[in-house]
Amino acid sequence: MTDNLTSIECFIPHRGDIVLVKSIENKAKENFTIRVLIDDKYIIKDKKGVPSYSIFEMMAQSVAVFNSIHNDSHDQPKVGLLVAIRNFKVEEPYLEIGTNLKIKVSSILMDANTGSFLCHAYMDEEREFASARLTTFVPSVDR
Repeated sequence: MTDNLTSIECFIPHRGDIVLVKSIENKAKENFTIRVLIDDKYIIKDKKGVPSYSIFEMMAQSVAVFNSIHNDSHDQPKVGLLVAIRNFKVEEPYLEIGTNLKIKVSSILMDANTGSFLCHAYMDEEREFASARLTTFVPSVDR
């Protein structure tokens, strides 16, 4: 199942050029997958392409979509904080314009406000390009 960018914006608080993830490939909790197309509209780019360190933001946005879908908060996406990035590994320093990535998100631990997630980014469908463990925090909002 694939949803378009408009749908992505329903699940995250990001808007405009800072939306780095493009579509949802699989919403299932055990196989949650986001698609990313590296295009020339990325705000994080230079002559060589998009620096690979920006993948952790793509992973963080993928986690935000995951949380929104699986916590039924997509009517009003919640702002979350990226608290830690652990074991971040990347194979190359840059992503070329035109590269397609698949980001898989697996929940390790989730409670009311915190979560820990394993994220893997793949190029060419199968070649793992990057991985990291992300820890997030969603502050409580008292109204």
